[in-house]
Amino acid sequence: MKIKCMGCGATIQTISPKQKGYIDIDVLEKKKDNFYCKRCFELRNYHKNQKIEISDKDYNQWINKINKDNGLIVFIVDLLDLDGTLPTNLNKIFPGKQILLVANKIDLFPKSFFSIRSEKEKDIYFQQRLSAQKKVANLYLYLKELDIHVVDIVFMSGKSRENIDYLISRINPYLTNTHSVRNVYFVGMTNVGKSTILNQIIKHYTDEDNVITVSNSTNTTLDFIYVPFNENNYFIDTPGLNNMESYISYLDKKTLDTIAPKNVLKPKVFQLNPKQTLFIQGFLQINFISGKKSSFVTYVANQILVHRTKLENSQSFYDEHLDDILLFPTKQERNNLGNRKKLVIEFNNLDKGIDISIPGIGFIHIFGEGIMELYYFEKIKINKRKAIF
Repeated sequence: MKIKCMGCGATIQTISPKQKGYIDIDVLEKKKDNFYCKRCFELRNYHKNQKIEISDKDYNQWINKINKDNGLIVFIVDLLDLDGTLPTNLNKIFPGKQILLVANKIDLFPKSFFSIRSEKEKDIYFQQRLSAQKKVANLYLYLKELDIHVVDIVFMSGKSRENIDYLISRINPYLTNTHSVRNVYFVGMTNVGKSTILNQIIKHYTDEDNVITVSNSTNTTLDFIYVPFNENNYFIDTPGLNNMESYISYLDKKTLDTIAPKNVLKPKVFQLNPKQTLFIQGFLQINFISGKKSSFVTYVANQILVHRTKLENSQSFYDEHLDDILLFPTKQERNNLGNRKKLVIEFNNLDKGIDISIPGIGFIHIFGEGIMELYYFEKIKINKRKAIF
């Protein structure tokens, strides 16, 4: 019988220290149950990460296994990084499957973002009334534009116990209104919060805390982790899918730990005139070429630098401060990201506002009229969309 690491799901082995599931044989002989592999142990206790690569073959096997089951898919996206965590071919990846979409991390947004008057409403009242609010309707419209079909949308924070109750209440009908046993697969890109949500569910029902290993690193979960929900159903944590057009796939753990949102976002508002430039650290450079004075609101982690300068000084500023003020991505990360490229975007008041999404980082809401140039790295896919929120 294979022994699985309860933190990442990898099969325990004592032969190859650089492969997933490794544990020292003397540790294995002392342990009777509750196994954590050496990688999970060091990640959980010392924040030391041994990066394990997952092959396309592994991903395809997991997806095929999910598609052969009749289970419900709970697909989790990061609300701050919607375009970076929502595959436009979602229904092709899981053809014919029922998909419940979870927009996670509402806790990162200020109350005003959702027109919430109190913290209590953020957890309870907000969830009870959300289906009637404009933002979830806008998200449905956005999914329709992308030809993505889901059975339900849940906005939530994986850190809130009340939100866990709400999520379970939305999952239950798909477990009970069926004549067969159904598993629930928690699926999503790396870092969207799948394991955090599963940990909250485990804690909610058993009081066991932080069972599944969680980190900002890619490929933390390495195989399926089965969590018994009741006598008939399993909740299954799955390895995070990688988006190779997102910054997440190219930043090391130290950088990810530094730039990951830790508190409620404080959106920065800039009224830009033409011939001004906005830097989002070193991740994105926006040159406002021409037009009318316009509003640029950044939704990124508070510790990410947003800097305004004159367009005429922008290139010299970038070259001079690449490794100090702008700092991220680091030189090694830039090498992995490739050359910078330019994208020209026109916008006007008829758009009623647009969002520029920076996969792995956040988004910028823009309202006004003009032409702008965006400079970013060639392996990243920057997306323009109608303002959803």
